[in-house]
Amino acid sequence: MKINHLAMYVTNLEDSREFYTKYFGAVSNSKYHNAKTGLQTYFLTFEGEVRLEIMQRPDLREGVKEDLRTGFTHLAFSVGSREEVDRLTELLNADGYPVIGKPRVTGDGYYESVVLPRILENVKAVVAEYSAENLVAKRGELSDEILTRLTDDAAAYGINIISISVEDIDFT
Repeated sequence: MKINHLAMYVTNLEDSREFYTKYFGAVSNSKYHNAKTGLQTYFLTFEGEVRLEIMQRPDLREGVKEDLRTGFTHLAFSVGSREEVDRLTELLNADGYPVIGKPRVTGDGYYESVVLPRILENVKAVVAEYSAENLVAKRGELSDEILTRLTDDAAAYGINIISISVEDIDFT
């Protein structure tokens, strides 16, 4: 017996798909869309037979995120060498994904880094809820919503975000 796939809900399906295909070489199937429920999914296949299903639906609610809880806690990829861990970590960091755990050897012998991919995803999800005019007019409200999402996500990793600032909004 073997595990066929793991599945997780995401707030931005397309950004999540791009993240896993660009940085981890996932191959995506065509999008599935259930018109009745609004569910949209992709199956992402990684080297070997490992598959991850990413899902989104309009009635999705944010769950409680705490450091110590039962359930899914992380997703680990084997990239082949310490040099590749270092290279990929630098690339992710350069592309705006915060590295919250620099490359290191863990107590159980793994060489790893920890990257928090959801910051960009969360910002894009909140910004998408506003018209261009309201991005400027409701900058304070926008900042508060982004801060709430980022704080919730980062808390699961022991990170305390105190404030954010929304500047230089580019409408291109």
